[in-house]
Amino acid sequence: MTENAVAEANLPLSALSANICAELAAGLADAAGIKKRYGLSDADWNRLKSSPIFRGMLKEALQKFSGDMNAGKRITIKSEIALEDSIPLLHDWAHDPQLAMTNRIDAIKQMSVLAGRTQRQETAQGAAGGGFNVNITIRGNDHTEEIVAIEGTATSIPQSEEEA
Repeated sequence: MTENAVAEANLPLSALSANICAELAAGLADAAGIKKRYGLSDADWNRLKSSPIFRGMLKEALQKFSGDMNAGKRITIKSEIALEDSIPLLHDWAHDPQLAMTNRIDAIKQMSVLAGRTQRQETAQGAAGGGFNVNITIRGNDHTEEIVAIEGTATSIPQSEEEA
C-alpha cells in the first residue's frame, strides 16, 4: 500500500467530504476553519491536503466556482452551504428551554420547510385556491404559552354579473 493510501485510510470519511472542497473553493472557509469545523487535527489536515482524491475533488470544485458559472449560480451554491451550516443552530433553538415557545416553534417550522415537510392542501387546491393562516399566541400569567392556529381558504366574490 502506498503512503498516500495508508494516510487516506486513516482519515475519517467526513474529511473527504465534497462540502469541505466546496467551502474552500467558494471562499467560505480557510484551512483553520475547516480543521475546527470538522474536528481535524493538524496531522489529519496534512494527510488530507496531500491526498490525491481530496486534491482532485478540490481542483474540480475550484474549476466549478471559477468557471463559466454565473454569479447567481455561485450565490445559490454558497447560500446552500451556509444554510446547511445553520441547521444545528435551528436544532439548538428548537430545544432551548430558555427561548420563548414561539421562537422554538418557529425554529421547528423552519426546519420543516427545509426538510420539505410543509406541503399542505394548497397544492391540492390548485392555482385558483389561495389560503391564509392566522396564529394567535396566548400567554398566561404563569409564563405559559398556547398557540391557536386558524387556517382558511380564500374565496373570490364576483364583482359584476358577468363574473357570477
